[in-house]
Amino acid sequence: MSANYCARHANELAYKKCFYCHRPICKHCLLRASHHFFCSRKCHQLYLLRKRLRRVHRQTAVFRKWVRMHLRRVAPHYPLMLGILNFILIFLFFTGLHKLSRLEGMMNRHLESARAAKVSGANPSAETGKVTSGKADNRAPFFNIVSPPVGAVVSKNPVTIVGQASENYVIVLSQAHRPVQAVIPKNQVFRFNNVEANPGKNEFEVRAIDPEGNVNVIEKVSFIYKNPELAFLARDFNRGAHELKYVALTFDGGGMDNAAGQILAVLDRYHIQATMFLTGQFIRHFPEMTRRIVAAGHEVGNHTW
Repeated sequence: MSANYCARHANELAYKKCFYCHRPICKHCLLRASHHFFCSRKCHQLYLLRKRLRRVHRQTAVFRKWVRMHLRRVAPHYPLMLGILNFILIFLFFTGLHKLSRLEGMMNRHLESARAAKVSGANPSAETGKVTSGKADNRAPFFNIVSPPVGAVVSKNPVTIVGQASENYVIVLSQAHRPVQAVIPKNQVFRFNNVEANPGKNEFEVRAIDPEGNVNVIEKVSFIYKNPELAFLARDFNRGAHELKYVALTFDGGGMDNAAGQILAVLDRYHIQATMFLTGQFIRHFPEMTRRIVAAGHEVGNHTW
């Protein structure tokens, strides 16, 4: 077949060649897309796919070239980078060991002081929290909650719980029998920071544990958390007081006012006040009826736009 005739129509002269398959095409098969001529939509789709694949190949080639170039630059510094990384890991490891050793020493000192007090017959004073010699008594250790007071209403979240206790006790804060935080009093003052509160009533338990692991004091902390951001929300009334023999009449005003006049007439005849919940569209389309409702003394409420 001659190249001057269409590949699909043998009797039609070819004007162009398909940009993808290079077959001659006539004016009936001619499809112009993407600034080129194609013999069919299939060739056009294949052209777009090949173009996309070439773009991806160029991008990956550029990325591979960039990676190779930077690897050549960074390769001489590999030993230095590995040395710095090893130094950081070793530093973190020994820092953790140091903290563990300090904690272990603190616990040992508490245990030794408790044993010495037990051997000498001393006991923690209920008022000062210090070890005093003499006959042991059954008084509780120095311990009390400063804030928040029991039943207080707080508006900040998280909440901070502050109290006073003897320094040789471990204070544990728990909620629903689950420990939340544990601190050791400093200067006879302990503080629990960032205590998450739930809306409504919150109850916590604060326990004082002596160095031997005995729980000596359990105090309960309860407060009410109210979110100030939700204070503007109106209260929903599902029903009124049972002892009052009242019925509330409400009407909704939407897109039509065909029955509004009759309702106002009946309410006016029996001297009844009602609440009309009107939409913004109702007020815009029926301003005179809205004025009649307000003039009659009825309460108007929002029923969205």
